[in-house]
Amino acid sequence: MFRDKDVEESILACLILDKSCLEKINQLKLEDFAFEDTKEIYKIILELSEKREAVDIVIVNNILKERYKNLGNKGIIYLSNITSKVPTTTNYNFYVKKLKRETYKRKLEEIAKKLKEGSVLENVDNTIKEFLINFEEIEKQLDEHKYIISLSDVADVDYTKRERVTSGIKEIDRKIGGFYMGEVSIWTGKTGQGKSTFVNQMVCEAINQSYCVCLYSGELINSQLQNWINLQLAGEENIISFIDEYTGKISYGISKELKRQIQNWYRDKLYIYNNEFEMESVSHASIVDIFKKAYQKYGCRVFVVDNLMSARFINKSKDDYYTQQSCFVGELVAFAKSSNVHIHIIAHPKKTVNENLESEDISGTMDIANRADNVFVISKTDKEKYPDRQEDGKFVIRKNRSDGINNCVFNLYFNKKSRRFSTSLGEIKHYNWGDVPLPF
Repeated sequence: MFRDKDVEESILACLILDKSCLEKINQLKLEDFAFEDTKEIYKIILELSEKREAVDIVIVNNILKERYKNLGNKGIIYLSNITSKVPTTTNYNFYVKKLKRETYKRKLEEIAKKLKEGSVLENVDNTIKEFLINFEEIEKQLDEHKYIISLSDVADVDYTKRERVTSGIKEIDRKIGGFYMGEVSIWTGKTGQGKSTFVNQMVCEAINQSYCVCLYSGELINSQLQNWINLQLAGEENIISFIDEYTGKISYGISKELKRQIQNWYRDKLYIYNNEFEMESVSHASIVDIFKKAYQKYGCRVFVVDNLMSARFINKSKDDYYTQQSCFVGELVAFAKSSNVHIHIIAHPKKTVNENLESEDISGTMDIANRADNVFVISKTDKEKYPDRQEDGKFVIRKNRSDGINNCVFNLYFNKKSRRFSTSLGEIKHYNWGDVPLPF
């Protein structure tokens, strides 16, 4: 039997990822798919297309779950795998031609089998003639393609003008250029080292550059996250110190008027996954679903997962858990590339690691670091161990696919009041909320 499941899965991935491929779905027939699972997914995509409804990995998976009650999490894992394996949808036409060749081979095989069994076939000569004409044309087209295209035919991209969000820290931006759209950045570091704080500062930078952000936090409740973001946006000069009369503990805040002004500024720029009603049970599938809705409804272009380990995975063993975790990252990578957005993922390292974290020290499988475009490490200076050091921590570029940069280290200085990081002492930054009139 002539069957090629890789080709069938590649076609399905293209239909899910690329609207232009979906517009050519009528080139295909159900008989072109030889496997029951690929047939079923093709039927779902075809039905959605005929109804002129949206097609993506989440929508297809939801229909699969409705039709197959015992499917569980297998559908989303399968869809994530096939979409992450396709490097580009530009080869869609080639995949279709190759699939048609397999279909015609199966037809010829069926004819030969029936003739061998002595069956009488109507119009057998015409059937074989039609097959040979179609098969010869497809073979010719495949020979012309063979997965090879002229480099001069590749769409021209000016890499000096790629869309990105800068970090707002000059030394870091000078090295990596910023966080480019269509990419995924992994942030790691030991517990309490400042990963979330640093990424939240990148959120402030994104909205300051007029990008809408959607953030999932499995670490903080909504009000706590809001307070931290507000402090970072306000800056040290606008922060008020409060002393607890019972304990003497010092805490920081801003005036009610300033809080209203800042929140009025980012009202349509910053959205969060409202996890207060299900803090302990947020599934990775629902996170991807919410991100896609935020992209479609609110135009969000920057996304944050804080952190990878807080997403719920249905696992029976450690290996299953890590496989699903890798699939989750694969879904986010596919979403980043297909929708031209940037995704920041905070991931904890393994418990038994050296002081200098490497990409392979990220908890889970190596797939996580391999799939990402950037890997950054945030570490905190142990002032008890190193009392003479001025810097509060380190920012390390462990991987930067665009420019091939790795093991580049910057000293970090931390302002406790504003929760801001910088690469030089006394650095002052003003965000654009000051341009918005007070809301009274």
